[in-house]
Amino acid sequence: MTAITVLGGGISGLSTAWYLAQKVPTNVSIKVIEASSRVGGWIRTDRRHTPIGEIIAEAGPRTLRTGKSPDALSVLELVDDLDLRSHVILSDAQSAAARNRYIYYDGTLNRMPSSLSSLASGLPAAATCLVGGVWRDFTRKSNTPVENDESVHEFIGRRFGQKVDDNLASAVMHGIYAADTKDLSARALLYPFWLADRMGKRGVISGLRKVARTLPDEMAKKLRERPNVEISTGSKVVAARVGATGKAQIEVDGGRVIESDHVVNTLPLHAMQGVFGSDQTPMLDHTPYSSVVVVNLTYQGKGRTPVDGFGYLVPRASQHESRALGVVFDSCALPEQDTCDVTRVTVMLGGPRFKELFGSKDVEAEAKLLALDTVQRELGIRGDALDVHVTVGTQCIPTYTTGYVDRLQQMHEWTKRQLNGRMSLVGAAYGGPAVPQCVNHARTHVCDHLNLDTLSQSPQCVSGLEEIIKAFDLPA
Repeated sequence: MTAITVLGGGISGLSTAWYLAQKVPTNVSIKVIEASSRVGGWIRTDRRHTPIGEIIAEAGPRTLRTGKSPDALSVLELVDDLDLRSHVILSDAQSAAARNRYIYYDGTLNRMPSSLSSLASGLPAAATCLVGGVWRDFTRKSNTPVENDESVHEFIGRRFGQKVDDNLASAVMHGIYAADTKDLSARALLYPFWLADRMGKRGVISGLRKVARTLPDEMAKKLRERPNVEISTGSKVVAARVGATGKAQIEVDGGRVIESDHVVNTLPLHAMQGVFGSDQTPMLDHTPYSSVVVVNLTYQGKGRTPVDGFGYLVPRASQHESRALGVVFDSCALPEQDTCDVTRVTVMLGGPRFKELFGSKDVEAEAKLLALDTVQRELGIRGDALDVHVTVGTQCIPTYTTGYVDRLQQMHEWTKRQLNGRMSLVGAAYGGPAVPQCVNHARTHVCDHLNLDTLSQSPQCVSGLEEIIKAFDLPA
């Protein structure tokens, strides 16, 4: 019997198993191995009880951006396949949450322009540096460095001036990667602009909503209904090797060994260290992960935030004023989730400041104090919270540091050598950490790069990274 093993039960692992299950006959075994007690990874939704009713606390991703990109279309297709259309909350493009995004700068909330017409009222203080920055970019002489990569901080500063990074770019990267632009790779994250810079061309930087926990839960439910799919939780991968038959063998704690014709590895890079013995690759050792603390706060009464909008991010320039990475106005972003008279906000802490803020302290207790202080000082929300829910996301977001693209190419070659050519990769460390990116990576790999008819006869010798490195104009 042909057997496929998927390592990891987060959104990447479940999506991989889902697309495999659509493609292979029922005589092909699909096993999903997850170390924790639950599937879904960092997509976590908790229902909390308060004196005035039940509330929802989203500890991870809460919205899924739609559009015409392959990533967005893959998610919409998956939602349709899972028959979840009735669960989707569609956001009006003209709603406050869609139009109003803020940056906390100089002690105030600065609304960012959302369209050309919104510029008529002038730029907020945080964004006034853009005028000089754009002028600087159009008038400067070429100053492209000879190095193959540079940090986002260096790239933005060189092109538009350091203030644009300190006031704006650093805030955006805090919100996406919970990391400092000084550590992030411009070649990996700003590739079209990085490439244009090298080629001497100038580009103008221009410009579903919540399914959350329902998405992985429904995938897992439907997968478990299939006779050829097994999902094992509480099973940590400890070793991977080639067996006597030439097939891949995966050992989990407790001594159980699973033999497979092919393995799709969606484990985070830090969980892979040591699994393949001494055969390491630079990407395993040089990809740090950000740790983020998410604090969900619920207050009695609607409309407690001073403005309507999705929320705000905190740039490097404001780190002396705020200790948060950003704050989401959940009741404005997802008002349909409020079943009682409450205002919900989420404070994000940590990232590049995790050690500075928490050190050896009790992280949950300290995060609660910091979050309550943040909304009181920055939003003017006073009084006791009805509910406080703290989630510590240890090593939850991969950081694409400088040199990432070169390491990705090395990872591609390394992976094709592993387990006799019977392993490939899917996950947030490669194609991007957002849910749509993970779903599309799984779909593309299973549907376009695995020859499912020959799994038992011959090794696949594919890495799962083919489409990603091709996007960086690297040889696959």
